[in-house]
Amino acid sequence: MGGIEIHPSITQLHPDAVLESPCVLSVGLALSKFVDLGAFSYTQGGVWDFVSVGRYCSFATEISIGGHEHPTSWLSSSPFQYNPKMHGWDRVGPVPYGPERPRRHFKGLRQTMIGNDVWIGHRSIIRTGINIGDGAIVGAGSVVTRDVPPYAIVAGAPAKLIRFRFGDWTIRRLQALSWWRYAAWDLRDLDFADVEGTIDQIAERRARGGLAPWAPPRRSAAEIKAFTNLGPTIDEAKRFFGLAIPIEPP
Repeated sequence: MGGIEIHPSITQLHPDAVLESPCVLSVGLALSKFVDLGAFSYTQGGVWDFVSVGRYCSFATEISIGGHEHPTSWLSSSPFQYNPKMHGWDRVGPVPYGPERPRRHFKGLRQTMIGNDVWIGHRSIIRTGINIGDGAIVGAGSVVTRDVPPYAIVAGAPAKLIRFRFGDWTIRRLQALSWWRYAAWDLRDLDFADVEGTIDQIAERRARGGLAPWAPPRRSAAEIKAFTNLGPTIDEAKRFFGLAIPIEPP
C-alpha cells in the first residue's frame, strides 16, 4: 500500500524497523531483528538479522544476512554459556542457574551494512557485521566473510574479488554523484547502458536545478501497522508514504 509492500507471510517485523517508500519485502523473508530498507530496494526471501540496506538494492532468493555467530574459542560453541535461559533450560535441571553462576557475555550479532545499488545473488550468505559498498555485486552461492569494496564483484566460498565493475575514475564519479538520491521516475529517460554519458547527464541536470533528491518520510514498522489498521484510502496512503505523484510503468 502506498509504495511499501510487505507480504502477509512476514509476521515478525521489529517495531523499530525502518522502511523508505517505495520498497518491497517479499514472500518467504524471515526478519528476526531490526532492518532498515531504502527506497527502490526489494527482497525475494531469505533470513535477515540486524541489517541496514541502502537504495536500489536487489536481493535474490534464499539469502542469509547477519545470522548469529557462536564462540569458537570457549569450552563449547553452544549459546548455553552466555544465554542460560535459552529454550527454558535454566528451569529443567534440579538446580536452576543462580546468581553465583559466572556471567559471560558474547556478542554474536553485529549490524550488517549494505550500501546502495547492491545486487546479491541466490543463496548467498553474508556474515554478521560485514560492510558491502555501493554498487557491489555478490555472486550466487557466495559466503561473504570480509567487507566488500564499492563496485566490486565477488563470488565463491569464501567470497573473493573477481573484478571491479568499472575503472577507478568511473567509480569515483559514481560515488561523488550518488545518483541513488534521486527517484527512478526522474531518471527514466536516460541511456543507462552508457554509464559515462548518464553520469554527465545527471550531473548536468543537478547543476541546473533540474533534479531534486527523493526524500520521502522514513516510516517505522509500528507506524505502518498503526496507519494500516485505520483502513486508509489509496490517496491517504500515498500522502503517508510521501508519494505525491502516481508511479506509472516505464
